[in-house]
Amino acid sequence: MSVVNCNKLLTIIIPTYNRCSLLKKSLNNLLPMTKDYLEMVDVYVSDNDSTDETKDVVCHFLASYPNLKYFKQDQNIGAANNFYDATKRVKTKYVTLLSDDDLVLPTYLSTIIQILSDNLDFGLLNVNLLSVSENGRYLGTRDSLAVENHIVRYATGGDFLKQHLISPSLISSNIFLREGFVETFERINKQEYPGYEWYYALMLSVIDKSCLYYDLPLLIQRQPTGNNVRWIKKAPLYFIYGFGHMFKSLDKYASGLDIAWKNFFINDSTPPYLLQIVSQNRDFYRDKFLLLKDYSPKKSYSIQLYLYINYPTFLAKIIIRFLKKLSNVFRK
Repeated sequence: MSVVNCNKLLTIIIPTYNRCSLLKKSLNNLLPMTKDYLEMVDVYVSDNDSTDETKDVVCHFLASYPNLKYFKQDQNIGAANNFYDATKRVKTKYVTLLSDDDLVLPTYLSTIIQILSDNLDFGLLNVNLLSVSENGRYLGTRDSLAVENHIVRYATGGDFLKQHLISPSLISSNIFLREGFVETFERINKQEYPGYEWYYALMLSVIDKSCLYYDLPLLIQRQPTGNNVRWIKKAPLYFIYGFGHMFKSLDKYASGLDIAWKNFFINDSTPPYLLQIVSQNRDFYRDKFLLLKDYSPKKSYSIQLYLYINYPTFLAKIIIRFLKKLSNVFRK
């Protein structure tokens, strides 16, 4: 494994684990675009000790693409640690973490290189994306602002986050300063931000730096469903506690983020989905209720969590409907 050239501008890091078929599609999609930017861009595959044919897939491309690098961990060190390790090993000023199941659109690299070349004083560039289901059905985009030149500049990461709370949670959508992320990830307590320790480190590293948002989609995010989502069981823990604690912590550096998150949570369509996951994993969540309760944005949602954790789903729904009717009576 050769170290990525520090004289280049950007490294596209692809963290991967046992998804060789998806990785092959991703490399077939991305690598041809890099041929026009060999002096500026490297691609670095960080294999988290895969047991499938991941190494063979990467080796197939190595002879044709001198800007492709490959490293395999001696053991699986977890997703966030693999992100950090890869970011530490490369040496370019900017990096991006491209998920092995996401694809890039034809204008992806040319647009990013142009923005990086024109704006060398920012900490984070976040780009819009197209979201599709596993079978290719179009699901929508994120935060399309229709602004002049398609770029919005925010004075600080705090200002950016208040407008785009969830957008940076997809790893592929962020291009950021490598050194700041590495230094921040090393010093935070990873246990406090389950599922989003890398996200907290990223946003803390740019909380006082200028950030950019590009509102035209440059990526295709593939949305796996059901049993294909590895982290689905822990989604409520990640979303309620992980995000809740993260924004509460970041509020110390950018006031208003905690209330912005709570308002987003209350108005988002996700909470009912989280209750369904809780009801399917009651044993896992029974001893986590107090943790979730502390970060629930409103009392009524805490009550719903308690009911879904401790009662059969049909009974929890009946009790919730009764409580809502009772609440409406007292309001009159």
